Amino acid sequence: MSITISSEVLGTLSVTVAETTGVLSVSVLATAPAVLSMELGTPGPSPTITVGTTTTLAPGSPATVTDVGTALAAVFNFGIPQGTAGTAGATGATGATGATGAGVAAGGTTGQALVKVSATNYDTTWVTPLTSVAFSDITGAVSGSVNLQAALDLKADLASPTFTGTPTLPTGTIGTTQTANDSTTALATTAFVTTADALKAPLASPVFTGDPQAPTPATADNDTSIATTAFVKAQAYLTDAPSDSKAYVRQNAAWLALVSDIPDFAWYDHPPVNWNTNVANSATSTIASGNCVNLVTATATANSRASVYTWKSTSFAVYVSQFNGNAAFAQYRLNWSRKLAIFTAFNSGSVGLANANVDYYFVMGQPVSGFAGTFTDKGMGVHINTTAANVTRIRIIYHDGTSQKASSYVSFGTAAANDLMTNASVTLFSDGTGTIKLFAYSNVLQGLAITVTDGPTGMASTNHNVNVGASLITGATASQNSLVMLMPRVYFGL
Repeated sequence: MSITISSEVLGTLSVTVAETTGVLSVSVLATAPAVLSMELGTPGPSPTITVGTTTTLAPGSPATVTDVGTALAAVFNFGIPQGTAGTAGATGATGATGATGAGVAAGGTTGQALVKVSATNYDTTWVTPLTSVAFSDITGAVSGSVNLQAALDLKADLASPTFTGTPTLPTGTIGTTQTANDSTTALATTAFVTTADALKAPLASPVFTGDPQAPTPATADNDTSIATTAFVKAQAYLTDAPSDSKAYVRQNAAWLALVSDIPDFAWYDHPPVNWNTNVANSATSTIASGNCVNLVTATATANSRASVYTWKSTSFAVYVSQFNGNAAFAQYRLNWSRKLAIFTAFNSGSVGLANANVDYYFVMGQPVSGFAGTFTDKGMGVHINTTAANVTRIRIIYHDGTSQKASSYVSFGTAAANDLMTNASVTLFSDGTGTIKLFAYSNVLQGLAITVTDGPTGMASTNHNVNVGASLITGATASQNSLVMLMPRVYFGL
């Protein structure tokens, strides 16, 4: 490196430093006398130049050089604009085929993805990617679509979930309260339970409202079961008897007036006379009198008869007002244009009606002697006939003053165990206009059984045919029969 200094006075001073050795050379060309004094200092450090960064600039931009170093250590950062793309070169020759690699798992279908199974190279398999599904929070590790689906299957839907097993809820969980009459598997909130509980009766001393119902026990039930109205009615309890002054009989769960008005109907019970007895065809027929009459026919005699009856005569003038006739001449006759009724109750006794074609008669208006089934004047009666042992049918027999008549039979009793005509009863009522009604009670009948409308009216034709009586008659086959009968009650209209 050379440095030249010129002066008109001093002339020219030239200083040269060798670039490779650093040797300083001085050359003075003086024009006048001069003194040159020079002092060399310590050599300084050698300067350096370093290339910094090279940045590609946008095409068409000017190139840039920036020194980011120091005076002795220059660092140049270059910015070089990108050139325009050149034309594509020719395609090179095809390279040699490489060695066959381990490859991937065979198979797979459209839409499946290859998944690495383990850390071993090429240990892969085809799986179907998961589709988008709605699911609740999943805890624990989940790997693979199969495990994820299994985890999802263990979760309940947020909307209308259906739980299994024994689900529990955190304390204070709030759900949707169902309607009070809901009876499904929906979640029951505390509000629902409180409302439902208010609609229930306690087990101890419940007080029901509305129309509570319960199963109806069997008719013969006799324990602490609830007795429904159907059970009570099946017992045939008489809980609805009229409370007026009339006399009634029961007909098929209903009350029928027997007489129109008690003050117009005299009660003639156990007349003040002895009941007379009469037997036929057997000295062994027996009749035990009292409040009840025990009618028993002979064992070995066909057509054996046991009868009981009573009648009116001059000895009973106190009762003349109930009849039509002359007390002085004992000419008593029944007036069939007035209300007349007879009643009795009976059971089978020790033997019962032991054979077919056994007859029992209970009549009013019979001849004086024992009644054998035939009227001679106006009258009415009940005829019970057996079709087999203790199997009976019943009808009305009556005489209208011209001829004897009879209604059709109806079933009266069956041979039920421990119920052979037990507490059976009959009431026969003539209303004074020719209508006769039979009210019968047995293990078959419970009320009005038969009605006829062509019965007797007006005065009887024969004196003393005012008798009330009963007969038990064995049929053509000899057999012993028995019937215990309550003494008849008799109504005479005034």
